[in-house]
This record gives sequence, C-alpha cells and structure tokens, in this order.
Amino acid sequence: MTSPVPPLTPPRSPQSLRLQILALLLALFVPLGVSALLVIPELMKARFWAIERAQLEQAAQIAQANLLAEQDRVGLFVLNFSLWSETFDYAAGRNPGYLAANLVPGTFKGGRVDYWGIEAPDGRLLSAATLRAERVAPATATLEALFAQLPRPLPPQGASGVVALDGRPLVVAARVITRDDGQGRGGVMLLARELTPAVLSHLMYGQRAFGVRLSRDAP
Repeated sequence: MTSPVPPLTPPRSPQSLRLQILALLLALFVPLGVSALLVIPELMKARFWAIERAQLEQAAQIAQANLLAEQDRVGLFVLNFSLWSETFDYAAGRNPGYLAANLVPGTFKGGRVDYWGIEAPDGRLLSAATLRAERVAPATATLEALFAQLPRPLPPQGASGVVALDGRPLVVAARVITRDDGQGRGGVMLLARELTPAVLSHLMYGQRAFGVRLSRDAP
C-alpha cells in the first residue's frame, strides 16, 4: 500500500515576492535615509557658514580699499590748494581776496568735502569752515580738533587717514602749503569729509565697488 503523497505547497505569487523584496530594500535603505536626513543639513549649514565667512572677508577688504581710495581722493584735492602760490600768499597774509574767490559752496560740493582749514606757518588758525544749508559757515572748534590730531611737524608728503571726532568718523587729508614750484613752507592746508551713513553707502554701492563672488568650490 503506497503512502499518501503530501500536499504540494502552492507557489508564491509574484506579488508576494515583490513585497518581500520591497521589505528587504526598506530594511537596507531606510536607516541610510535617516542618516542622510541628519548629516546633509549639517553639511549644508557648514557650507553656508563658509560662504558667509568668505563674503564678510571680501566685504572687509573692499571696504578697506574704498576708504584708502577716498583718502587718496581727498588728499589729491587738498594738494590742488596746498601746491599753489595763491594759497601760499594767503597763509603769509598777502592775498586778502583769496577766501572770497575760493571758500565758496562749489569748493565743498565739487571736492565732496565737508570741512576746510588753513593754518599759518606759526600755527595760527587762519580759516575754518564747513558747508551748512548751502552756505559756508564757521567751524573753528571742529578744525582746531582736526588740526590737533596731525603729526607735528607735518611731514613734507602730508598726512591722511580716518579719525573719530565726537563719535563721527572723518576722512582727513592735510599737506604743507608751498608755492607752485613746491618750494617754501607756508603753513598747512586741511580738508575733511565726514563718513555719514549716506557717504558710506555711496562708497560701497553707488560706485559699484562692492560685490561678492560665490564659488561652487569649497573655500
């Protein structure tokens, strides 16, 4: 007598196999996905911090370059007056019409400066002015304070820089007054520009001197 044949196990359906494979893939890659969700934001954050640091460093370099350029510009403008026999004669007391011809609103506007000062060879303050409400006005206290910050004696090449006066930053340039040929020592000429927020904004953005460049490569 033959023994009974065990019932055959029905073959697994294709759908069942697909479910098992899907479960296996999920078991393998879900932990990786969770890890990526944790790691990728940290990597992006580090990248953004690196870009921000690069931007800040470049902005600081551009700001410094712009301020140096502004110092040079004011220095060239003061040289226009200091290397001039007309100014030399005024400082020596021999040119009474000098201020009427030169200390005018156009000088401040054209040279983009806010303060004007002239010292005699003996250190006396001969002229101290600013532009206020479209009119030239006295500014004795301010110019005395600015002249007091200059090196003494002033070197032949002059002096320039950014100084703080009552909490206000100013670009200051001063030069020794000479004749047209560069001879003589006829006192000191000083011009200054206040670095107001509007002036700083113009220096950084209005002249298209400010900008940052983003790179796809890591800094």
